[in-house]
Amino acid sequence: MTFQTTARRIAALALLAMLADASHAAAQVAGMPAGWRSITDAAARHEPGQLEPNGGEAYRFVDMAPGWHITTGPGTLLFNPAVAASGRFRLETELFFFPNPTDQPLGIFVGGTGLDGPLASVQWFGLLIRRDGTAGVMHNHGTEHHPMVPYAKADSLPPHPGNDTPRVILAIDVEADSVRFFVNRGRVAAVPRADLKLDGPFGFRVGQGLNLHVVRLDYTSKLAPARGQGGQGGQGGQGGQDGQDGQDGKDGKGGKGG
Repeated sequence: MTFQTTARRIAALALLAMLADASHAAAQVAGMPAGWRSITDAAARHEPGQLEPNGGEAYRFVDMAPGWHITTGPGTLLFNPAVAASGRFRLETELFFFPNPTDQPLGIFVGGTGLDGPLASVQWFGLLIRRDGTAGVMHNHGTEHHPMVPYAKADSLPPHPGNDTPRVILAIDVEADSVRFFVNRGRVAAVPRADLKLDGPFGFRVGQGLNLHVVRLDYTSKLAPARGQGGQGGQGGQGGQDGQDGQDGKDGKGGKGG
């Protein structure tokens, strides 16, 4: 084998690797909701028509009032890059989890970065649930998933019954000093905000072979000072802050996430 032949083969392999990684980069395709992008774990086609959950060859994300319908294929990240969270905020979604799901996780994420580049550059922080009634908090970097709060049974999340379509409400509440995670109005985890980079695009993470209908995705920016920040901090402010855990923030919602 000559030096030139070896060099050509190395160059060809490098090009194939680049093309494979590029197939995972964020893309908007025909039939998806306007402005939204997808990043799939493996190359797959978007199928706007009827689609059953599958092993990875196709996925579906379409407008279906009220809300959107999502069917996977490969594990998929869905987001609108024109809508980004910042500062103190709350992200909440309400969805219906269709029958006979796989054991793959689904949920919402915040702090998306590198979403316009190759898969290796993608990062996000997410609240994820699984059909067995467990919930966890993950930091994703490329193909690596680092548990910030490992999956554990959540009292507020019964296991999926299999042949039914349970409603699930997920929320991430971001304050200046902490981040709290809720499933069906019950708090399942909390972590210090510290140096977490949570500003940026947000959206859905849906694992392989799942089928769900999202009724709403609400992003609320918190404008009023939090308890202990500035001013006299009257009783009203304390009640609003403390009420998050018990009522899961039943205040007015912000603009829709799409």
